[in-house]
Amino acid sequence: MKKILVKKQKKDELITKEYLDKRLSVTEKNFDNKIIGLDNKINKIDKKLDRTIHYINLKFDSIEDKLTKLDTIDKRLETITTTLAWLAGEYKKFDEEHTVLSEQNNRTNDTINNHEERISRLEQRVVTP
Repeated sequence: MKKILVKKQKKDELITKEYLDKRLSVTEKNFDNKIIGLDNKINKIDKKLDRTIHYINLKFDSIEDKLTKLDTIDKRLETITTTLAWLAGEYKKFDEEHTVLSEQNNRTNDTINNHEERISRLEQRVVTP
């Protein structure tokens, strides 16, 4: 920024309107230049801020898309978990039924084996008197 020199007032000279006008003019120009500089800086900051906000919005959109996909996956996993819980319950019930039926089958086989032995002995008695 250029400084405009104004003739310095000597101590014993009176301050004139002309001198004050020149000093005021210089001060106004300096002030105007500083304001213009600040406006330029503010515009640059605004542009950077706009770009940053746009970038952040893109990132948030990406995150929202991923969260939506995760919600979908979560619903699928919940369905699978529910199905697996039902299947595990059915398997447990089947296993219990299988245990009961196996025991009944063993008792029935024991009874049949006992009957076969008795029938064999009775047949041998009839054949050999």
